[in-house]
Amino acid sequence: MYMSIAAATRVALFGYPEADTSHNGRLMSSLMQRWRYQWRWCLMEQYKAPMYILRSYQASPRPPWS
Repeated sequence: MYMSIAAATRVALFGYPEADTSHNGRLMSSLMQRWRYQWRWCLMEQYKAPMYILRSYQASPRPPWS
């Protein structure tokens, strides 16, 4: 599958490809759906790890055992 740089940047930033009207449009759209899900999952995982670390090590007003 060939994509222009502008289309690839648009997919990477906004998460949707241009409408694919080629003969294998259904296959390409399903592949893009799966790849888009992987991409968003990757972003979410990258975001979740430091947030979890920050939340778990935040200074609480009192220790939980007091």
